[in-house]
Order: sequence, then structure tokens, then C-alpha cells
Amino acid sequence: MKDKLIKLFPMLLAIVLVISMLASAVFRFLPRKLQGNVIESGSQIEAMWLYARLCLLQPIIVVFLQIAVATWLFIKAKRDNKNKWLWALLGLGFGLLAVATYYVIEIHKKISLIEENKK
Repeated sequence: MKDKLIKLFPMLLAIVLVISMLASAVFRFLPRKLQGNVIESGSQIEAMWLYARLCLLQPIIVVFLQIAVATWLFIKAKRDNKNKWLWALLGLGFGLLAVATYYVIEIHKKISLIEENKK
């Protein structure tokens, strides 16, 4: 069960990232849209309250994503006999960039092993 979750995690992470990016686009577009509607409807307080609630959602998604990345890197590094705390901290600080770096290092090591076996 754990192995299945670890294998599915990159796909789930990508889905969360896409949702976060879409939410970010909506948050950037929403103030202009609300500003036009406020003039028409006159409910400025409702519009400001809606915008404030939506603005609070984006940092929560980002923090959740960072914690999820750190947890996944911790588990993956532990399974691959690497420094689990280092990778967890890198995941917490740099997010998906740390995941990309982890995989670049893994791919480089596998290519090196393949080249050594050919010789």
C-alpha cells in the first residue's frame, strides 16, 4: 500500500500544482472582475469579504504543497538510503524544485551505473 502511494504521489502532486496555478490565475483576475461588479451591484463589503477569503486560500494550498513535498522526499530518501532530513528540509524550503533536483541526481546516478556496466 505504501509503495503504491509513493508511486502515485508525483501524479497527485502535479494535480495539486495545476489546481494551485489555476487558483492563482483566478485570484489575479478576480479583483478586476469584482471591482466591475461592485460598481453595478453596490455590495462592496460582500465583494471584499469574498476576495479576502479567496486570498487566504492560496497560501494554505502552498503550505500544504510544501509539507506534502517534504514528507514525500523524506520517505523516498529514507527508502533510497539518503539523508532523509536534508531532503525533507530541501523539500520544505524549495518545494518542487527539490523534487526535480532529487530526480536529476537519481537519473545521473543511473546513467553512470549503466555506463560503468558497459565498460
